Amino acid sequence: MNRIILLSLGILTTFQSFAFAGDTFREPSDFISKEGQLRITDGSSIYTFKKDGTFELHPVGVSGREIKGTWKSRKDNNRFIEIEGEWMWMNGEVIPNDFRKMVLAIYPLSGEKEKVGISNTEVYKCYFVIDEISKITAAPAISGIVTPSRSIESFRFIGPTTTMQQVKAKLGEPDRDVGSGIYIYEYLLTDGTRVWIGSSDNSRILYVRHGITSINDGEVLYPHQYLFTPTLQNQHTPISPPP
Repeated sequence: MNRIILLSLGILTTFQSFAFAGDTFREPSDFISKEGQLRITDGSSIYTFKKDGTFELHPVGVSGREIKGTWKSRKDNNRFIEIEGEWMWMNGEVIPNDFRKMVLAIYPLSGEKEKVGISNTEVYKCYFVIDEISKITAAPAISGIVTPSRSIESFRFIGPTTTMQQVKAKLGEPDRDVGSGIYIYEYLLTDGTRVWIGSSDNSRILYVRHGITSINDGEVLYPHQYLFTPTLQNQHTPISPPP
């Protein structure tokens, strides 16, 4: 690891000495300060550094690594960015409470942009090195942001007429959307478990499920054990919830 760090420092020093002598390149901190955030990519993921100190990483496509946490510049060299956050996976198996520290060495940017991914997200072109990845034991504290206190009981009010707008008004915005084809909103609960809410139109709720790592495991909160639909004889026939 020490050899990797020394190599990164050598590359950083050499690269900046001949490539960034002019005024056409700016430090990453300049973009964050003036624009409120900085988005860059390595081709498979989009890294977002926000002015309030929060950090997000999302896949370019419909599946891949996700990180949600905080970032800060090193005091001795602001081109080294330290990121602490929870590592997750969009549309895949999630290991609960997987907290890690990652250090990036980001070189000055020219200001040139490109669009990537299925959503054509605009990012800045730049060169950076992943200098370190290591496990940490606790979730990072995000300054100025209070994590809502949520339990499984918070979601039991959801019924046939409840809309996603009502859920968001009562419980706040979901932590992320892990859906592909339909919306699947994920809420992280205080105990480390998760609730997933499926919706085809961002309004009508199809299902609500609770679990630890997978949407297919755990308790079905909605639809309830039986649904009742009217027949031609104006009777009600119980049907089982979808798998």
